[in-house]
Amino acid sequence: ATLKDASGREYIYNEDTKETRWLWTTHTDPGSKRQYRANALTRKTEWLLDSSSADGASAEVVCTATDGRRYVYNKITKESRWLPSHMSPRRPTLAPGEAAGVLGRAFRSFRAKVVLLKMRFVSKNLNATMDKLREGTELDIQKLSEETNALFALSQIDSGSEQHRKLRELHKRLIAAGEVITQGTIAVDGVSSEGSDIVRARRRVAIKTLLALGDRTDQLKARTYQRLQEIPEAE
Repeated sequence: ATLKDASGREYIYNEDTKETRWLWTTHTDPGSKRQYRANALTRKTEWLLDSSSADGASAEVVCTATDGRRYVYNKITKESRWLPSHMSPRRPTLAPGEAAGVLGRAFRSFRAKVVLLKMRFVSKNLNATMDKLREGTELDIQKLSEETNALFALSQIDSGSEQHRKLRELHKRLIAAGEVITQGTIAVDGVSSEGSDIVRARRRVAIKTLLALGDRTDQLKARTYQRLQEIPEAE
């Protein structure tokens, strides 16, 4: 409990041990020889200003460094000095087992972020490829397949005809689609799994999807090429 004596000074009374001690105690900073007081409960410290150095003391402020240590900065002289270690908060120390646990949790958290990032890379490369082959584009695989079937339904294609021109153009688009699929497959396959089974499985599915599209495109290319070879050159 915190009590006050007859003069108004605060002190701490321990009901169990029946001991008392002053709430605030006065100390001297060995570096500056200035006096300060420390609170026994909160560990808070305050400089004590004397009449002879009031101006100089008021120019000094207590700051905290990034590592938690406290120092005094004089706004007039631009000088700074560290406070005694007993006035600065102590860094908590961990036992070897606790430290290993902290490092383990940090590593698992970092590992999870890496896996998530790799998964996004796989999805990004796959989606970028599929966007180029989606419905409504010139490289839409379904549309290319339908156009191929329509041209093959014709009993005859004359050299130099409109159908002949469409067949040549269709073959070029199939070649372009195949290149897009190949580039996408290389990009997905280039994403490292970092030893993660999840990333490896996701990458395997993406590559399987792209290879299936590639096989379908190759079949259409082979058909259009064969049909082009069958058309005699115009004399």
